[in-house]
Amino acid sequence: MGTRKSEKYGEELLDIIISYCTKENIEAPDITLIEKKQEKKVKEDSKKISYVLFSEGKTIAQIAEERNLSINTIEGHLAHYVESGEMPIERFVSQEICDLIVRQFEGSEDFKISPVKEALGNMVSWSDIKFVVSHLTFLRKKAERSIRQI
Repeated sequence: MGTRKSEKYGEELLDIIISYCTKENIEAPDITLIEKKQEKKVKEDSKKISYVLFSEGKTIAQIAEERNLSINTIEGHLAHYVESGEMPIERFVSQEICDLIVRQFEGSEDFKISPVKEALGNMVSWSDIKFVVSHLTFLRKKAERSIRQI
């Protein structure tokens, strides 16, 4: 039986077993409840760790190597903070590249990145587009909040 069920029903079940054994003249087993308090392992916020390391001046490549994660994963962590507005897009993409990518999304409701990469080719990287999409998502959410407040 698992820890939670043991905690909830353990004593009651032991009482039933001991009572049955006494009634049927069976030697009751020597059973005791083992209190096993498992310390809950606090899950580290992986995005936050990457954010802190980047804020300390480490490059994305250095963070990836130090944390034994892919560069793509670290970029995803940091893009989360661009999307939340906690990190400016300019930390990752130049204004010129940002403007170039933003123009590709004008008039579009979705942020599909493949057509943008196809249109711009080697002028931009996949990560440039990912960061700009995070930035545009932030701006869209910010605009929606402003409209709701009116």
